[in-house]
Amino acid sequence: FRYFLVEQEGGATSSLPLKGIMAAPQNQDYIQSKVNPILEGLVTQVLLERPDDPIPFMIRWLQKQIKDEDPEIVELRRQIAELKAQIAEAEARISRNGTGGSAAPEGSKEAAEPEEEED
Repeated sequence: FRYFLVEQEGGATSSLPLKGIMAAPQNQDYIQSKVNPILEGLVTQVLLERPDDPIPFMIRWLQKQIKDEDPEIVELRRQIAELKAQIAEAEARISRNGTGGSAAPEGSKEAAEPEEEED
């Protein structure tokens, strides 16, 4: 038998026979309906492309399988796009003002009034 470690509540681990876990009817249903379709697609792509280092390839492939409809993913992508736009805007201001200039937004008090020197 092959065994695998199972982490239990409180951090304790125990080893269970893999064959016994796989044979349980509720696990068979889960494997057939949820796991096998994913693994079949993954193995097919690995065999078709035969990457030299399959682990990063498999990670990328699995990441692509995440549904874009997931509200959390949609929101994170929106935030990323917004941040990229802010970065581009800031870089454009810096470029216009030169490396030593102020990066204050146009029309702001900082951009409109030069600093006064003290005597």
